[in-house]
Amino acid sequence: MGKRFLWGLGAILAIGGVGLGLFFFQGGRLEKSDLGQAEGFQIALVFSGAKGDSALWLAAEEAAEGLKGDLDAFISLREKVGQEGLLASAEALASRGAALILLDGTVEEAGILALAKAHPETDFLLLGASLENGSNLASVYGDVRGAGYLLGVLAAYQTRNDVVAAVAGGEDRQSKGMLLGFQYGVASVDPNVQFHGDFASRQGADGSPGKLAEGFISYGADIVLSACGQEDREVFDVLENSGVYGLASDPAFFASHPGTALAAVHGDYLTVLADQIRAAAAGSFEGEAVAVPMALEFNEALKARIPARTLERVLAVEEQIRKGELDMEVAVPWQ
Repeated sequence: MGKRFLWGLGAILAIGGVGLGLFFFQGGRLEKSDLGQAEGFQIALVFSGAKGDSALWLAAEEAAEGLKGDLDAFISLREKVGQEGLLASAEALASRGAALILLDGTVEEAGILALAKAHPETDFLLLGASLENGSNLASVYGDVRGAGYLLGVLAAYQTRNDVVAAVAGGEDRQSKGMLLGFQYGVASVDPNVQFHGDFASRQGADGSPGKLAEGFISYGADIVLSACGQEDREVFDVLENSGVYGLASDPAFFASHPGTALAAVHGDYLTVLADQIRAAAAGSFEGEAVAVPMALEFNEALKARIPARTLERVLAVEEQIRKGELDMEVAVPWQ
C-alpha cells in the first residue's frame, strides 16, 4: 500500500436429468414452478448475492416486474448463488428455455461469451459489466469513471486531513474505472491531497478490503471510497468502527451505515433496463453495452455536515459531466 494509484481493480448447480425447480413471481407471490413448463416470455434474474445487495439488481427486478403484465412474462429469480454459481445457473436457465437472462456482471467473461454463443435463442443482459457480442449478449453499467470523479471531487473538498483513500476488491474494468475517476476528481480539486488506493485481490491470501481500509486509515485517510461490490459492507464496518466517512457505489449503505456513508452514486437504471427487456421481447435485442449516467445522492442523515459551498461545487461538476462538458483526465501526482 502507499501513496499511489494502481491500475487494475463475479452453488455450482448440478444439472442432471431431473427438472430444475425455479421460483416465479405470479400475482405478487413467489411461487415454485418449472421454467421449462412456463408459457409466455420467460425472464430469469441471477445474482451472486441477495437482490438487495445492489441498486442495479433491485432495479432489474423492478423493471421486469413492471413489464410482466404487458409482456405476459414469467419471472424467475435466483439469488445468493455465489460468484462461482453464476455461470452454471445461467446455463441451466438457458437450457430450460429462458428467453432473457439478467445476470450479475461479475460472471466469468470467457464463460459467458461461450454460453451466449452456445444459446443464440437466449438473450443475456449483464448487470454491472461492459461486455457485448453484438447479438445476444449485452450489458448495462454505470458510468463508473464519471461516478468516481464526482466522489473524488467531494472527497477532496470534504477531507480535513488532506488524505483520502479508495479500496477495491477485484481488478475488473468497473472497479478500475471507478478508482481512476476518483483520483482524477481528487486531483482536479487539489493535487496536494494525499491519495492511497489499492486492490484487495493483490494482497494475497491474507488480504481483504477491510484490512486495506484499516491500513489507509492508519495513514490518516478520513474519507474512503469503497468499490468492492459485495465486500463493501466489510469496508463500511471498518469505517464505522473508526469514525471515518465512506463513499459508496450504492445508496443502500445509507440505511445499513447511516452515520458513516456520506454519499453514493446512482443511475436511472430502471428506464434503461426496461428498454432492454422490451427489446428482447420484441426480438430487437442488439447485444450492446449501455453506459448509464450517474448522479450523486447524499445521505440525508449526514448532509448537514457538508458545507453548502461544497455541495454547490460538486453539483456543478455533476452537471458538467452530464452535459459532456468536462475533460475528466487530469494530471495526477500519484502514479
